[in-house]
Amino acid sequence: MHDRQIEQERYDRAARHLLAQESEFLKSDGARSICTELRSPYEEYEKRISLVARPGCRVLDLCCGTGLYSVLPASLGAKVTATDIASANLEVVQRRAVRASVSIRAVVADAERMPFADKSFDVVTIANSLSYVDLDIFISEVERVLCPGGFFIFVDSFNHNPVYVLNRYVHYLRGHRTWSTLVRVPSRKTLQKLGARFSEFSVNYFGHLSFLRPILSWFLASDRIARFSKSIDRIAPPIFQNMAFKIVGS
Repeated sequence: MHDRQIEQERYDRAARHLLAQESEFLKSDGARSICTELRSPYEEYEKRISLVARPGCRVLDLCCGTGLYSVLPASLGAKVTATDIASANLEVVQRRAVRASVSIRAVVADAERMPFADKSFDVVTIANSLSYVDLDIFISEVERVLCPGGFFIFVDSFNHNPVYVLNRYVHYLRGHRTWSTLVRVPSRKTLQKLGARFSEFSVNYFGHLSFLRPILSWFLASDRIARFSKSIDRIAPPIFQNMAFKIVGS
């Protein structure tokens, strides 16, 4: 079975499980749904979206999953289109939209072959899904559907810290991810390609010491771990960027 089909079926199963326990997935959206200690990159992601998702602008949320980050731009008045290859995910998206009293257009679509006209969006977003696409094809598609002066915003993992690399490999061995998604986790090469294609490209690095979270949790509360992590991220010099757990760029 092709990796793409394996991942589609995996996420369809997960979404159907969520649909069976609606009260659980409707509790929170976006960064608020992430544990306190790991929330800061998602807060930065939402901050970048909030700066450009003005009322009436057209936002495309690619590989949207269950729509955790689709609600925010819609709540700001943007016209949001959320896409994913797993149709059950989009059922969850629509239920989130109803709960949040916003309108979100949900479309089953492959991010490498988008069914949208050229220059049809002002903002394109993607969260934790760059490892699911062929980067060169994906970038060309994003460039095609973005209007001149449009914005591309992402949050994702970073593939240089050996602790996180090993952890992802263990997940692969356990059948929790496919080989293609393992080798496509964003790296310096990914950032170089994105920087070469999008003007004024900037990246923030998060979770330099997130691998210490299990140890710190023995004697520190979640909010204190979060503050400690943020302080380290603020003062970490560029030489330590490869230690980061997550990256946010636009």
